[in-house]
Order: sequence, then structure tokens, then C-alpha cells
Amino acid sequence: MGDRFIEGAEDLSVSDVGSTDNDTINDVIGNKEDIAQIPSNTTSIVSILKKIYDVVITIAGGSDPEQVTYIDITSAANSIPDTTILTADGNVILESVIVQADSAQTTDMTSIGVYGGINKVLTLIDNKDGKHVNFDATNKQVAWTGVLYLPHDGKLVMDHVGTGGAALDLTVSIIYRGKLQ
Repeated sequence: MGDRFIEGAEDLSVSDVGSTDNDTINDVIGNKEDIAQIPSNTTSIVSILKKIYDVVITIAGGSDPEQVTYIDITSAANSIPDTTILTADGNVILESVIVQADSAQTTDMTSIGVYGGINKVLTLIDNKDGKHVNFDATNKQVAWTGVLYLPHDGKLVMDHVGTGGAALDLTVSIIYRGKLQ
């Protein structure tokens, strides 16, 4: 590889990432000559990954700043299995989902899970991680971090399974870029 970290990285272009807004993408990643000059070391790996991440954010979520929303979950543990906790109003990039017990959950709650996409094809927090024991004391938390794209009208839902009607006392914190309904 010589003095290049990724063969062909210097040729990264707008057409490679599917945008038609050349000025925006070039502002984010710089020009080809700048990328080719990045030395191949740990710092350059981080720099290239950051530029790629910024391209994805620019295309999918525009230049929206990072935002946080908080949703209180207070429904009965054995009520509707799918509680919608987020609906995208345009393209949304999710970066983190945290479910926190605001008080010790009763044994009426068996488990929770957080899923996205049509028919819950995206698993952020599964019911094994969301089991009762992980919420049996105040401030206990289960979290997901990563990068996930939700298109317009895309949803996140929380499954909660329980044996009784005691109210849940959970807060879901979501870090995202884009607009919610």
C-alpha cells in the first residue's frame, strides 16, 4: 500500500455515495488531493472514518445537529405490546437509545425490547438484554449505540411483555439527527 491507507480513497467522490449535491459533499470530505495526503497511521484511519461518517450524516440527515429526546413509558406492563416511541419526519440517523428505570420495576414486567423498521426487522435492544432483572432498581439502564438510518415515517417501537397491570416507570433517551413527528 505504500503511503496510502486505503487504495482508491483519494478517488472517493459524490457518485460513490449517491448524492447529487456536489458542493455539500465536497465541503464535507474535502477534495481528492487532501484525502490522498493523509498519512497512513491511526490518526488517518480516524480522519477517514470521520469524513465517511460526515458524508452519511449529510446525505441521510442533512446538516442537522445532534439532538436528544426523552420519552416516558408509563403504560401497564401487560398492555399493548408495541408502543411507538419515535416516528421520523424525514430522514433520521439514530446514534443511541437508552432505556432507564426511573424506579424499580415490579415483577409484572417480564421484559422490554426496542425495535425499528417495518415488522421490527431492526433490533436495537432485544428482550434478553431488556429483561426485568436489568430494571429492578432505580437508574438501571440498558443501551444501544451505533448508527442507524430511519426513512420518513420510520418508527421505533418498544415491546413490553408482562404478567400484570402495574405501570412501567421507564425513560427512553434517544440521540439522533433529523426531524421527528
